[in-house]
Order: sequence, then structure tokens, then C-alpha cells
Amino acid sequence: ECDQPHLDRRARSFGLGCHLKPSSIRWQSCRSSSAICFPRNWGHPQLHRGTGQVRAKPANVDELDRTKGAGRFGGGERLHGTDDRTAEFCELPALPRRLLVPPVWACGQLTAPGRGGSLLAAAEMGPRILSVATAVPPNRMPQMEVRDFGKAFFGGKLRGLDRLLQVYDNAAIQTGHCCLPKSWYEAPDHGFAEKNSLYIEHAVGLLKSAAVQCLAAGKTDPSEVDLIVTVSTTGISTPSLDARLMAEMPFRPDVQRLPIFGLGCAGGVLGLARAAACARAVPATTVLFLVVELCTLTFRGRDRSAKNLVATALFRDGAAAVLLATGGSGPRVVAWGEHTLPNSLGVMGWEVADDGLGVVFSKSIPDLVRRQMRGVTERFLAGLGLNVGDIDGFVCHPGGAKVLDAIEDALDLPDRALEHSRSVLRDYGNMSAATVFFVLDRMLRKGQARRHLMTSLGPGFSAAFLLLESD
Repeated sequence: ECDQPHLDRRARSFGLGCHLKPSSIRWQSCRSSSAICFPRNWGHPQLHRGTGQVRAKPANVDELDRTKGAGRFGGGERLHGTDDRTAEFCELPALPRRLLVPPVWACGQLTAPGRGGSLLAAAEMGPRILSVATAVPPNRMPQMEVRDFGKAFFGGKLRGLDRLLQVYDNAAIQTGHCCLPKSWYEAPDHGFAEKNSLYIEHAVGLLKSAAVQCLAAGKTDPSEVDLIVTVSTTGISTPSLDARLMAEMPFRPDVQRLPIFGLGCAGGVLGLARAAACARAVPATTVLFLVVELCTLTFRGRDRSAKNLVATALFRDGAAAVLLATGGSGPRVVAWGEHTLPNSLGVMGWEVADDGLGVVFSKSIPDLVRRQMRGVTERFLAGLGLNVGDIDGFVCHPGGAKVLDAIEDALDLPDRALEHSRSVLRDYGNMSAATVFFVLDRMLRKGQARRHLMTSLGPGFSAAFLLLESD
């Protein structure tokens, strides 16, 4: 194995922006074909599938002269930095251009199937989840009340309304929460500017509520947070939501911020993966992951389409926070991965219009899940030497009752395997990226499962995975 370098505690940059201390980099000869010789605090390596060669680019070296040569690893590349720092990389045996099982990230280490990738070693290095907190706005909206609203709003404007109203009954949702009272949604003329202004106001409020609870549960002061990762796709904000939150809470002025937009319902799992990668890159770092989605603000008062009706039946508002650190107690983030289906951009996303963001989702999503989810999940787990039967608990984003049915069918899960996903859907509806943390919170409180697999689906069309191990 490659000896890992030590990073200065005050190097507060993450991922591709890490600062390296030249005196701290130590290398040891790489003799295993399964090892990847790169410092953990450099950026992601590139796996060249044609040659099997692994290469990482130091982000803080201004110019690189690439020289081919034998090197002591026999055919690897040597990259020379302008400040005379040198890194050498081993060469993996050639891999097929189209891998049957893709590489996965195990706590910042790229592992190719059948080439090592010790799950135990990954678990020991992974950051821990110290606490989880959730928050919802005060306006509770029972599903039957939403159904009555839909019947009045779409009445006389939408053909086959009586049949479409069954969507409210089949959604398996009893109640949920909205950031605004029902009277606001009944008025048809709300433009994008008004909606986005409300989004910023209410998103910051919900994030503050979730963050305060999460930090208190993790016995952490806001001044101890080194990085804030914030996910949201239901509005836009510049300055970003995390910057606005800094005006509400006593974070340090040098706290780093990473806002993430566009991941949709997959943003919870993928955002947590990005936060874990940052925590793993710089040991002893405390990362606060935040997610907020105000789906109901995307309701378009002039849109009498069936998809707008379905959106009113499914989507609600909520937020969540997760505190991560490489020390402390709690489940470890062991590995993460994702898979984007080709030619699937139109399956899910936003349609931007003058009156706001209009939801796009295909009727084919449950069928896609039934056809693709098993294979994609097995490929991710196989890279870690696991299979579906090795998972003790499934933390699935409840995109809808039909989607949960499709996941159960695809993975051949036993009865009640997704009971927490279904109960969260029943009690809160689909809050996009935030929802999966309501499920995780319930599962962690129950405390029975040792190995959790978090999954979600989002625009791309993409499946996201994250593996947790509890002591």
C-alpha cells in the first residue's frame, strides 16, 4: 500500500484545492496491483480504462511537465512540479474499456472490482455521522385538503380530472408541510421573482432550524465547523444560502462553503458523499452538511397540466442537517457511488418558465427502476465485495409509492424492508433531496441495522449510493 501523507491541520482547502506541505509527503514503494499511489488529499485520480493507468494531478502545482519513463514502478507516469515536488504512480494491469463493474469510491479511494478495495480499511478511514436533524415549515397540509385544492384548481381545466384525482389517494401520503399557507397557492399570479424571494427567506430559516438542532445534538459549537456543504435545487441564491446562514449563526469567518445545485432528489445522498469526501480529505475537519428543498414554491398557478397536478399530490417542503467528522462516535461513511443512465436527460428535471420552475418527470420512472436498479446496485456493491444480501437496512429516498414498489421488486426485498421510507412518505410527502435524511433519522433511532445502504434517484437520470457502517 502507498504510505499516506500527513496534511497540515490548517490547510483548509478540500478536494481539488488541497494545500500540500512538501515536507509532509512520504512515499513507499507500491507493489500491489490493487493499490493506487496517490495522496488522499489530492484530487480524484483518473482511471484510464484503456491502459489501466491511474494518475492524479496535484491541484496546487502551477505547471506540470509530464515525462514518460520507466520510473521505479515500471511504466508509470512521473509528474514533476515546479517546486521540485515529485509524485510517482503505479500502473494497474490493463482493464477493458467497458467495465462490467465500475470503480467505486471507498472513503476517497478508488477501488476497481476484484482488485482489493478492503471494505474494512475503508470503514476505518471513513468520517462519522455525529448527528442528524430535520426541520419542516409550520404550515401542515393534510393530503385530503390538498386533494380538495386540486379538485377546485384544476376543475373544468383538465380533461379526465376524476381519474387524475386518484393520484392523491394512491400517493400514500397522509400529510406534509408547506412554507406558505394554502391561500397563497390559490392565487394564480406569482412570478419567478416573487417565488425566489420567498425561497431565500424560508430556506434560510429552515436551514438555521436544522443546523441549530444538529450542532446541539453533536455537541458542537458553530465556531468549530470548518466546512459547510449546502444542497438545494428548488431555487437560486447568490450570495448562496450558506453565506446568508452565516449572518444568522456564529460560524467562523474563515469557514469554507460549498453550495451544490441541480442534483434534485439525488442531492441528499450525493451531497452527503461530497461532504464525506471533504471530511476524508483533511483529517480532524468538522463538516456541516445542509439540505433544503421548498418544492411547493414550484407550483405554477397558470399551469393546468396533469404533471402540475401530480406535483401537488407528491411534493412538500423540508430541510435536514448532518454533522460529519473523522473522530467521535456514530456510523461511518464507508463508500459512495453513482450511475447515470445514457440518453435519460428528459426523465426528470426542471422546465424554466416566466412563472417559475416547472417539474419534469417521466411516467417511465417506475419501469426504469424495475429494469435498471438491480444491476446498478449490484455493480456498486460488487466493487466493495458485497451483494444485496449483505445490507442490513435500506435507506431509500421515497420518491413516491410506485417508486418504492419498484425498488422492492428490483432488489427482491422482504416485506417491511422499506417501512421507514414509506412512513416518512406518509407523514411528510416527497421533500426532494431532504427526504432521505428523515428516513435515515428514523433508522438510526431504531438502531438495529449495522450496515445501511442509502439510495436516491435524480435528474441525469442518476442513481446515487452511499454505504454506512455502524459499530
